[in-house]
Amino acid sequence: KGQQWEQALALLGEADMRRLSPSIFAHSSAASACAKSAQWVQAVALLAEAHELPLVPNHFTFSAAINACAASLEWQRALVVWDDMGRTRLAPDLVTCGAAIAACGKGQQLGQALQL
Repeated sequence: KGQQWEQALALLGEADMRRLSPSIFAHSSAASACAKSAQWVQAVALLAEAHELPLVPNHFTFSAAINACAASLEWQRALVVWDDMGRTRLAPDLVTCGAAIAACGKGQQLGQALQL
């Protein structure tokens, strides 16, 4: 289970090598695998890559990146991702809001959590 993020990234790389069309679903799933292993750098990189391709990140993509940051105690980075979601005009849903609040909670940032 701990190496699923590596397998997910390898599959994305293989798809790219085969010139398959990129998919936000594949990127989101890979970001989710990264979140489960607290690999926040990779999850945030996948989100950035989605913007560059250009794919349209969805709630699942943002939640996965925020959860990865939370799992790594990177509450400040989670809030950067939260702000990024706002710039895309994607309204927060219950899941992304909960993920951002959890990230603040893990970082003992009650004031930040209450501002969300």
